[in-house]
Amino acid sequence: MTEKPERSDAAAQLLHQLQKSWTDSTALWSTWSGAVGSMMTHRGAPAAQAVMNNMADPAAWASGLAPLMTELHGILGLPRLADMPGLDDTALPSAAPAVELAAAGQQYLMTAAPVWAQACQRFQAEVAAHRTTGDDMDSAAAALDLWNSVLDRTLMEFNR
Repeated sequence: MTEKPERSDAAAQLLHQLQKSWTDSTALWSTWSGAVGSMMTHRGAPAAQAVMNNMADPAAWASGLAPLMTELHGILGLPRLADMPGLDDTALPSAAPAVELAAAGQQYLMTAAPVWAQACQRFQAEVAAHRTTGDDMDSAAAALDLWNSVLDRTLMEFNR
């Protein structure tokens, strides 16, 4: 029966140091994770819930995220600097303009998306037609010219 070769003392010490460093770092991250979890459960979640409850009430929109930011300042102990803008009622007087902008953006996307899809389909059809005639469209400039031409025609039709 053959004996297993013994590890040298240096290798054993290195493995022990690696194991200790791994164990210590795991303990550190576990402690940190537990502290963050506790903080979010006991302080962050109620503050976030209060803000979420106020989002449905347009009268409360004027305060914006100020209650949540105030709570986060308290939790994290962040300094309050006199020359930094505050997150109180004056920072964002109303969320109504942001809501209107979001609605206008959605209306734009509902109108523009089909036009862009149509332009892409036409471009693909034109490229396929060029390939059937033997034109490989190897040049980026030629492909860009074709795209610009197709897009111009599609947008002109849409604008009419």
